[in-house]
Amino acid sequence: MMYRKPRILVVDDDVLIAKSILKDVESGGCEVDCVYTGAEGVSKAIASVPDIILLDLNLPDTTGYDVCRLLRNHEKTSNIQIIVLTGKGDIESKITAFKCGANDYLTKPYDSGELNERVAACLRVKRVREDLDHLIRDQIHAKESLLKAEQLAITDPLTGLFNRRFFNDILSREYLRFNRYGIFFSLMMIDVDHFKQINDSISHDAGDRVLCELSDIIRLQVRDIDVLSRWGGDEFAVVLPHSSCDTAAPIASRILNAVGGHRFSPLTGWWNSLAVSIGVSGLPIQNVSSATQIVAAADRALARAKSKGRHQIDVATDQDIGPIILAA
Repeated sequence: MMYRKPRILVVDDDVLIAKSILKDVESGGCEVDCVYTGAEGVSKAIASVPDIILLDLNLPDTTGYDVCRLLRNHEKTSNIQIIVLTGKGDIESKITAFKCGANDYLTKPYDSGELNERVAACLRVKRVREDLDHLIRDQIHAKESLLKAEQLAITDPLTGLFNRRFFNDILSREYLRFNRYGIFFSLMMIDVDHFKQINDSISHDAGDRVLCELSDIIRLQVRDIDVLSRWGGDEFAVVLPHSSCDTAAPIASRILNAVGGHRFSPLTGWWNSLAVSIGVSGLPIQNVSSATQIVAAADRALARAKSKGRHQIDVATDQDIGPIILAA
């Protein structure tokens, strides 16, 4: 990065003193501008945003206190380092200046060496503050990137629904809650009937557009606390916390009717209606010792719904609970 000289703004009603300050501060390696009224000082500060302002308290149109307050209350100048440089050496003036937002206070006549050291100290404070601001921004950006990555890891890229990985995490959590506290949950497996026709008769892109629109239809029918996921292909899965099969069945019926009565957007390229088949399982149910058994029971119920002619809902029974299937 190219080096830039620190910019200093002198606000003093005495032209000779202002020129003397300019000469002293320029000798310390700074660029210096001088103005002679409070209004000019505020206007110049907003326009150029200097690194430091050397501010006299006695000004022809206002006081340095008022200038300080105005600068602190303006978005562009609120963080500028302000050194009050004045002939007033009494404690009350110093306290008032600091209350108005001054960072430092030096009385006239001043020593040029001391002035330049105070300017250097304010510049160090400014650099530390800027470094801290950059660090905070970097941390916020890193956190946002991490959250985005985490969201992508649990989201189906086509439909924007949760993916199967997240579904499994929620399912495990709900089953653990059932084991500890006896809180029921249920789930639905939803499969689109004859979806292959869309891919074969139009295109896979059209099939993707239909799946996206179908996702929105289903999302509108489930509760806010339910977790809707894309299981894979043209199949969806819903975990329904705090619900039994008796609670899930009416929600499944809403989905069935909403999908069957929907006319898809011309943008999808699909002009016909669609139907879905739904398998429901959940608690209470006998002989359950694994969350995967509940999924398998819903799959069996879904298979029955399809075998009965599709566009059906079937609810799993105790007999659908099979042995635990271990992953290979």
